[in-house]
Amino acid sequence: MSLDYDKLWYDLAHKHIEQFETKGKDWDAKSIDDKTKEIVALWLLDSQVNNGGFLQFFTNNGYLAYLYGRQSLGRMEEPTKELLSIHKTFYSKLEPLEGDERIKALSDIPKYLDEATIKEITALDEAWWEKCKIISEVAYKHYINPDSQKVIDKRTKEQIAKIMDIDPDMLPDDLKGKHKLPKQDDFGHRSSF
Repeated sequence: MSLDYDKLWYDLAHKHIEQFETKGKDWDAKSIDDKTKEIVALWLLDSQVNNGGFLQFFTNNGYLAYLYGRQSLGRMEEPTKELLSIHKTFYSKLEPLEGDERIKALSDIPKYLDEATIKEITALDEAWWEKCKIISEVAYKHYINPDSQKVIDKRTKEQIAKIMDIDPDMLPDDLKGKHKLPKQDDFGHRSSF
């Protein structure tokens, strides 16, 4: 029987969304832990980009939600790296508007993007839609136990044993490994939006 990662991720995310809402929905709040902020941001990112695109996500949630979504993708393993790249590229399309006095609210941003930039953002939306099917499983596995054991498949185990010149049965079936946490500087600066 295979696990329904969509349902598992939904349940986990909504538990954290309830905590986030109960504590005031404040991305700056110290009473809300980063794990909860990351899960909420990733849930909002994925659901809103799939519904209306990156502009919908950003104009509804703002820069800090963008950063927590980026941080979440950056903490996870390899399958999300393409999504992280798409996410970062999206924001680079908004950077020319930072500090623009015409922007009074996040909802003003789309009015001041040129047609070429809108097309580029639409292409990023489509790239996300193509790649995002992995989020439920990868996010659930990461956040349910971020220091989870990494299972070694039989072939890899045999290759490692051959290199080490030992019996494959002497190797464990899993590897403990801490996730590398990105440096704070990797997350950019506070936006003027």
